[in-house]
Amino acid sequence: MTIQELDQAINRGELALAVRLGESLYRSAPGSQHVALSLSEAYRQSGGTAQAKRVAEQAYRLDSTFLFAQVQYLRCLMPYAEHGAMLEVLQQVAGADINDPWCLQICSDAAIAIDEWQLAGPFLAQLERCSQGLQKAQAQYMRGVDCQVSGKSDEAVKLFKAASVAPIIAPRAYWSLTSVNSEMMTVAQLEAQLQEASVPEQEKRYLWQALGQVQHAGGNYEQAFSSWQQANKLSHPLHNYSHEAWQVFFKDLQQGVMSAGDFACSDVGVPPVFIVGLPRSGSTLIEQLLVASGKVQALGELRDLEVTVQEVLDRNIRPLPFSIGDEDWSRVAQSNITSRYHEKIASRRLAETTPCDKNPANILWLGVILKAWPDAKILHVQKAPEAACLGVYRQMFAAAAPWSYSLEDIAHYYRHYRELVLFWQQQYPGRILDVQYEEFVQQPAEQGQRIFHYLGLDWDDDVVAGIGQQQATIPTASSSQVRAGVHQKFLHTWQHYKLQLEPFIKAIS
Repeated sequence: MTIQELDQAINRGELALAVRLGESLYRSAPGSQHVALSLSEAYRQSGGTAQAKRVAEQAYRLDSTFLFAQVQYLRCLMPYAEHGAMLEVLQQVAGADINDPWCLQICSDAAIAIDEWQLAGPFLAQLERCSQGLQKAQAQYMRGVDCQVSGKSDEAVKLFKAASVAPIIAPRAYWSLTSVNSEMMTVAQLEAQLQEASVPEQEKRYLWQALGQVQHAGGNYEQAFSSWQQANKLSHPLHNYSHEAWQVFFKDLQQGVMSAGDFACSDVGVPPVFIVGLPRSGSTLIEQLLVASGKVQALGELRDLEVTVQEVLDRNIRPLPFSIGDEDWSRVAQSNITSRYHEKIASRRLAETTPCDKNPANILWLGVILKAWPDAKILHVQKAPEAACLGVYRQMFAAAAPWSYSLEDIAHYYRHYRELVLFWQQQYPGRILDVQYEEFVQQPAEQGQRIFHYLGLDWDDDVVAGIGQQQATIPTASSSQVRAGVHQKFLHTWQHYKLQLEPFIKAIS
């Protein structure tokens, strides 16, 4: 039994064999960095995220200057989005003369995973210089995304156009061009791309989405919705949204949390502000309102709360939903999740500011937040149901919202989301502040004062003008819109699609 046999088993995809070989070799040679690295990869590929992370860290500690150990450790940390540990490694690697595209790809992916775009940019630039063909185009595309979220629209457009020369990257590049400016592409150009035989069928979902945006901008609403429908037909099979599994999960998120009793918590200083709701419902706009006060720090859309719950249960990190029974909730309640969460965000925190976690999906963890943080502030940002539905239906979220690719799934999720919010509002009256997007954009000063009063912040009328004006990265799908400040341009967009949205409205009534 040799290290070569272990590596060969991994390469052949014989992961059960690779794990057995790796564990045996690791027991006999615990100081071998090569064995530890290969075993961590066997664990990673077989879904054992916890074991992969543990062994990769041990390999890294054996020689923290070895590039491949640094990169493999980053790779195994990514499912956890563990900012402190990943930032430590990324800062070690930053500035090094790396010519290995594989290493550069993982370093840039890791930086993006924790929203450290200022670190991702140089890795992507190096990757572009030392790559050819598809990998070069991918690097150009991600550099374009970097510029887009950083507010450098002109540079983003140039990079997206450069990336579009690769047929496989072109659909995403065209989709991103239309998100920067819908006038960058024409209906004829996109329809021609849809006929290209070199474009993989699944990648055409980006072209259909882009076509819908261009048609919408041109006032061709029926055609626009039809195009989004085509995009979502291609996306839907890629995302397993099980009504039954999610229904059980929502039930656990109410009854299970209540059955757990009181949560252990400790004084961790200034409690966070949680902005929750559905994606594309105005959460970034409200986050930027708070940031403009100078008293609140935007931490971004963190997965730290969800990851912490899974870590407490000693589980490998997996997508939602997952099974979580009464005994599991008791473990979560006794784990002092407050302290664990604040340890995770410590590397992001700035002194003398209130941290703000703007992950809309934290709506699922309302019960945990309310029980674990007696003083935490929760802003529930919402839109009219029709607007909320259209907002997610015409956007692509990858794995973040597997329910967003059919009106039936959106309605199913929406009903349970609405019931969950109402349940916790009844259990903890006054703890959650509802913020209606439509009211905010029509009366930003009045609604802003209401929000600031709830948070205990001093109001200044200049705060509204400061929304979106900060130079910091805004790494969300609404980056471009938020930088335009508060306006009512899209307030009634959904009304163009009343007929198409009828199945959703009937399903939630």
